Amino acid sequence: IFAVDNATEWHRENLQMNGYKHYSALGAVGPSALASIQSMGAGVYFNVPKLKQGEAKYALIEVPRLCSELREWKNLYISGRLQKPVAT
Repeated sequence: IFAVDNATEWHRENLQMNGYKHYSALGAVGPSALASIQSMGAGVYFNVPKLKQGEAKYALIEVPRLCSELREWKNLYISGRLQKPVAT
């Protein structure tokens, strides 16, 4: 789980560095739309690409949303994910 300050900027940089290979068809909508879609529900963009050796799936959440979820438990998605082994 990556906690970032600005999801739009993170998606923009990720698209520039990796192209669309880290995204489903959603990658075609661009970084602002991705961040808007991410803000719905649990506030997480969870990417599960076709993994090759050494690659990993990842999730992206903005820092304020993560802190809010860990304090207030409005949505149990992130707290549930953190019950699994994570590297910090």
